[in-house]
Amino acid sequence: MADRDTLNRSLGALASELDAIERETRWAGLKASSERSAADYEMHDDPASRALAAHHREAAHGYEAKRKALESVRKRLDGIGMAMALDDSAWVSERRTYDSILNRAPMVHVVSDAPAAPPVPEAPPLPLLSECMESYVESVAKDDRGASYVNGLRSKLREFISIVGDKPLANYVPRDLRTFAEGLADLPTNWMKFPAYKGRTAAEVVAMVAAARARGEAVPPCRSETTILGYCQAIAGAFGWLAMDLTLRSPFADVRVKAPRHAPKAVVREPFAVADLNRWFASAVLEDRPDDYWLPLLGTLTGARIGELAYLQGGDIVEVQPGLWAADLSRYLLVNGKDQERQVKNEGSRRLFALHQALTDVGFIRYAKNRPDSDWVFPHLHHKIADPADTASKRQGARLRACGLHNRLSAVFHSSRHTAKDFLRIAKIDPRTSSLQTGHVPQSVEASYGSKRLRADEVEVLAAMALPKDLDLAPYLNSKGPMQVRPFRTKRVRFARTADGE
Repeated sequence: MADRDTLNRSLGALASELDAIERETRWAGLKASSERSAADYEMHDDPASRALAAHHREAAHGYEAKRKALESVRKRLDGIGMAMALDDSAWVSERRTYDSILNRAPMVHVVSDAPAAPPVPEAPPLPLLSECMESYVESVAKDDRGASYVNGLRSKLREFISIVGDKPLANYVPRDLRTFAEGLADLPTNWMKFPAYKGRTAAEVVAMVAAARARGEAVPPCRSETTILGYCQAIAGAFGWLAMDLTLRSPFADVRVKAPRHAPKAVVREPFAVADLNRWFASAVLEDRPDDYWLPLLGTLTGARIGELAYLQGGDIVEVQPGLWAADLSRYLLVNGKDQERQVKNEGSRRLFALHQALTDVGFIRYAKNRPDSDWVFPHLHHKIADPADTASKRQGARLRACGLHNRLSAVFHSSRHTAKDFLRIAKIDPRTSSLQTGHVPQSVEASYGSKRLRADEVEVLAAMALPKDLDLAPYLNSKGPMQVRPFRTKRVRFARTADGE
């Protein structure tokens, strides 16, 4: 039977399609995992380094959205395949009945007074991107993403709408993602803070900068290659989620975008030289605030991220064994008398990291343990401050510039994390121990086995690790410590009452 042969061929084609989708689903899952691992190695304490890590996180999110979409398609095709593979005899019987009815149809004269069927209403138009983007942003927020990440995602979508246009999802085409990338290359970093662009849209600013560039005029620093790729990946991930929700195919599925040639290239971060560290430490001990005083040394000797250090509380400083100290980032924060989950970059960052013996010698342990368990180790960063980590990063950047050490993007506070990794390698610390100390995800199955946090013997090794012989800690050893231990508080002014009681 021709129809049955057609069905058999269709079933065969469907099986092949299911195999292909299964392979692509596995590939998307592996790519998502790979991008998440890559993000773990990137930095996040200055705008460009956050963008570098965000690029990998957005890529992971996009691949994960693609994996989920493919899984949904596979399930639907499985259902179709099951329906097509009904019992052969039942299919043939139904076909014979259908043919018999068709053969008799010309001989049957049917008279019906039933009214004509009403016209089928047209499907409602698809919503504009601006109307449905919040559903995606809210779904991301429910995945325990931080407020800064969620707000950044919303800003990316708004800039996309401004540069490319606000349309229903089905009306976008693959070329639109390239148009967005080209526009970002002419969109200055923090463009909304420029007085010249006040009241302008992103599209208008792009046109102004592109025109100035064409005239050979100097233009402000614009989005880098890494930032552009991260933005495009974020948009592709958003479209993948929204298209699946609306049972559409994303116009940006499998689209690969390159940043324009004039976009700034990715910056390579470098560790600090020992001589530069000595200059930094000598300047830091002159500071009155504890965060300005301690963070340079603490970041260099622990390799911790500035966001991790900014949120330390007195109770986080723990004595693993008599005389061996560490910071425990697996503890809940105690804020206003309530437990609050600590926000960390990834689960590998929720760890115990060792505090070098030098931090005991210079008085940091004594200072930190004098803080109550629920008090911030660096209280100034939490006194009327919305983003303590960002504030700490900006303050350290200003002090590095004052020392002549700050090189935009390449020499920043996070360079101390690179420095710490060099110290660990020079001291021949086991790579797995080094990864546990700095919060990096193990890069092999073998390294993932064993204790998931530092053991007491590893803390002992790290606390006694040899430091470079030219590293000068004398400024800290000879200092009495920071003077301004607590933030200044605004004094209440009491006004004398008049005779009228006013």
